[in-house]
Amino acid sequence: MVDDVTKSTLDLLTAALDVPAGLLHELPAAVQRELRHALDNTDAAIVRAEVGGDIYVAHRSTSPAVPFLVVGPYSIRHGLNGADGNEACLAQMEAALRAAAAVMEESAMAVERARFDRCGTPNEHHLQAIIDQLPEAVILVRSDPDRLVLANRQVTNLLGWEITFPLSLDDFAARNRRYSVAGTPMGEGDLPLGRALHHGEIIVRQEILLTRPDETYVRLLVNASPLRDELGRITAAVAVFQDISQLTAAEQLRDDFLALASHELRTPLTAIHGSTYLLLHDADRLPVETRRELLTDVVDASRRLGDLVENMTQVTTIRAGQVIIQREPVAVSTLIERTVAAVVRLGPPRPLTVDVTPGLVAQGDSQRLDQILRNLLYNALKYSPEGTPIEVTAAASDEMVVFSVRDHGPGFDPELRAGVFDRFPGGRNTSLTATAGLGLGLYLAKQFVEAQGGRIWIEQPDGEGALVRFTVPQLHDTSPA
Repeated sequence: MVDDVTKSTLDLLTAALDVPAGLLHELPAAVQRELRHALDNTDAAIVRAEVGGDIYVAHRSTSPAVPFLVVGPYSIRHGLNGADGNEACLAQMEAALRAAAAVMEESAMAVERARFDRCGTPNEHHLQAIIDQLPEAVILVRSDPDRLVLANRQVTNLLGWEITFPLSLDDFAARNRRYSVAGTPMGEGDLPLGRALHHGEIIVRQEILLTRPDETYVRLLVNASPLRDELGRITAAVAVFQDISQLTAAEQLRDDFLALASHELRTPLTAIHGSTYLLLHDADRLPVETRRELLTDVVDASRRLGDLVENMTQVTTIRAGQVIIQREPVAVSTLIERTVAAVVRLGPPRPLTVDVTPGLVAQGDSQRLDQILRNLLYNALKYSPEGTPIEVTAAASDEMVVFSVRDHGPGFDPELRAGVFDRFPGGRNTSLTATAGLGLGLYLAKQFVEAQGGRIWIEQPDGEGALVRFTVPQLHDTSPA
C-alpha cells in the first residue's frame, strides 16, 4: 500500500520529468531483476539499467521510511540533440530522484517526531514498570543531549547512589570510577554506553570493575546496544549490568581449591610411594626400626589422604544442602574419650589431657560431633610444636555444652582470625610450606556446629597457643541411648 506522501512524490516526478515514476517492487520482473543487479554491484545511490532499449533510473534507499524510487522507461528515441541531450535528461532524472528522496526522508522524520511527542512519555512509563521487575540493572540513555531517561531500582543498588533525573551521561559516568579487568582506568570514550550511543557499537559481555562511593569494588558484566529510529539513526542506547562479583569469587575459590587440593594430594601420595618403594626394593637390607618408621609414614600419609577426601566430600555435601543431622542424647565424656583415643592412635605421640564435667549429656549428632572434635584436634596437632600438650575440655553453660580445644602453638593471626572458618583460608602464624593444608577442618566444624544449633569461635588464651570453643544444646535428665 502506497502512502499519501509517496503517491504525491511519484505524481510530481512524473509531471516534472514527463517520464513515468514508480516504485521498484511494482515494476515488471525483468526490470526489477536488471535494476537489482545494478544496485548489487555498486555502492552508488543512483543506478541505471537498460531493458528492451529503454533506460530506467533507480534511487537506492538507505532508510526504511523511503522506498526505492524509479523513473522510467525513458526511450533514447525521445532524447533531444542526440547523445548529449539524452545524457542531460538522464542527469535531470537523477537530480530529481535525489531531491524527491530527501523530501520523503524529511517528511518521515517529521512524522516520527510527532509520534514520539504524542506517545513517548506513556511508553517510557510503561517501560519503567517493566524494567523495574528485572533482576539486572538496566539503563536507557538518549542523545542530543546525552542523558539518562530510564534506570531501574537495581541500578541504584549496584552503583551505591540514588539515580535522580534529569541526569546527563557525563554526570552519571563521573559518579563511579571504572577500570578494566586488568586494572586500567577507563576513560569516557571507553564506557560501553557511550560507545553504543556515539559509535553504534554492540557490546557483549564486557567485564569492568566499578568503584562505589564507599570505595568497595564490584565486578560487572555489561551488555550495551544502540537503538535506532525508523530512519536508521541512533537516538538512544540501552545497557544491562549484572553483578558477577560472587560468581568471580566462586571461580577464584574453585581455582584455589584445585591448586591446594592437588598439592595436598601430592604430599601424602609422595610419602606413600617413597616408603613403599623402599620397603619393596630394600626391605631385606633395612633395619627393623627403619622399616617400622616407613610403615608408620605410610599409615600417617594414608590417614591424611583419607581425611582430605572425607573433608572434600563433606564440603560437596554442605554446598548441595544435603547435610543431615540426627539428634540424639550424646554422653560427652564417652564421645571425647573415644575421639581422643582414635587421634592418639593414628597421630604422632603427644600429651593430650581431657577435663569433662561428669554426667554431661548433649543433644546432637554423635557422628558430626566426633568429626568436629577430630578436625579441631588434628588442626591443633598440626600447628603446635612436638611435645607440647593439647587440652580438651567440656562443661555446661547457659543450657549449652561448651567444648574447648587448646594447643600451645603460634596461635591465629589476629588480622586473619575473622575468616578462619571460611574454606581454606589459612590464618595461622606459620608458613604454608611447613604446615600446608586446605583449611577445611574449621570450615566443616562451623557448618556442623551451626547445623546443631550451636556456635563456634576462637579465643586468645593467656600465653601462646590457640583456643577454639564450640557449643551444642545440653540435654537434662535423660540417659543417652
